[in-house]
Amino acid sequence: GADPGSDDDDDDVNAKNNLLKVKVVKADDIIAADRGGTSDAYAIVDFSGLKRQTQVVKKSLTPSWDETFEFECGRPNGRLLIEVYDYDWIGAHDFLGLVEVDLGTLAIE
Repeated sequence: GADPGSDDDDDDVNAKNNLLKVKVVKADDIIAADRGGTSDAYAIVDFSGLKRQTQVVKKSLTPSWDETFEFECGRPNGRLLIEVYDYDWIGAHDFLGLVEVDLGTLAIE
């Protein structure tokens, strides 16, 4: 049997021994999706299917969120996706834009 005191996770690249911190600071010059010439913007951070959402910043074309999200992971790889939407009370939320970050370019501290 396996020794319960042994730690064999060191060789597992999927072990959750790293913490990926993502800070969503702001967006500039977003699309005005509402009749008043502004948007009620929020961002969704998608890391390997794990999604986190910022607060909605109402009536702005330069929303500032300044929110940090943490994801436990092994070696970060693939892409981090940040999508920005306009919140609507009725109907589908309007897609405003996205940014992709290649996680293979990150330095691990």
